Amino acid sequence: MTDLEWKKLEETLAHMTPEDKVRLLALVNSSLSRQATAAKDPLLGLMADEPELIDQVVEAAYAARERHPLRLPSDG
Repeated sequence: MTDLEWKKLEETLAHMTPEDKVRLLALVNSSLSRQATAAKDPLLGLMADEPELIDQVVEAAYAARERHPLRLPSDG
């Protein structure tokens, strides 16, 4: 962000109502929280916007595991 952009932001903040500042703070906190969550687990973070797809992948993996177990019971 340039110095000019920062000055405009500071001017805008000076004219905002307390309610608008609270809304802006909530927006910034939400954005930071999403970034921190994605940063904790980069693999799951890649799919954070696709929870249904992750569910389908996990379901397919479990189904494949049932059909083709990694270890077969011994006849012994």
